[in-house]
Amino acid sequence: MAQDFRSAFGLGEDDKTISTVDAAGVAMAAIKSLFEIVKEKDLEISELKGQVRALKHEVAEQGKWIEGWETRLATLEKTAKKSEHLASSEEQSASADTVLVRYVR
Repeated sequence: MAQDFRSAFGLGEDDKTISTVDAAGVAMAAIKSLFEIVKEKDLEISELKGQVRALKHEVAEQGKWIEGWETRLATLEKTAKKSEHLASSEEQSASADTVLVRYVR
């Protein structure tokens, strides 16, 4: 293990022992590097949370927009049904008038 430590970090007086000072120094360097990684990840997480908030707001706005169009569509469908009903009634009335006129002649 001391050989691996020496070849990886180039520290120590020989490849038979690991000095506690060398090991502590390597551990401190590793901790600093990991701390920098954590800070980067925290910043990335914060940015992603902001994006998620913005997307949630956008989805909510789109939902309101869709609800408005659904209301408009329902109104148009009701109007169309009323128009169809009136047209059908007028056709029946005209047809009855035609029959009545033929009968009277």
